[in-house]
Amino acid sequence: MYDVSLKHKWDEYSLLTSATNRGIRQGLQQGLQQGLQQGLQQGLQQGLQRGLQQGRLETLKENAQNMLALGLDLDIISKSVGLSIDEIKKLCN
Repeated sequence: MYDVSLKHKWDEYSLLTSATNRGIRQGLQQGLQQGLQQGLQQGLQQGLQRGLQQGRLETLKENAQNMLALGLDLDIISKSVGLSIDEIKKLCN
């Protein structure tokens, strides 16, 4: 009788341990997937923002170069495109 009771307890323990381990693995997998998805979203968003900023800056520089080619004054170009006079002078070189 004692052996049967002991076997029953060990079977319950084994089942509980197995279910707990399975639950932990599933929880970790879900957490990793969610973290990965959030990381990818953040990375894409930051990359897009940086790309847009760089694109805007390049457009401003192109506009400044075009204005320089037309012979406009550096102060007027600076006020028009929002770049500093030093930045515009660098475009001349």
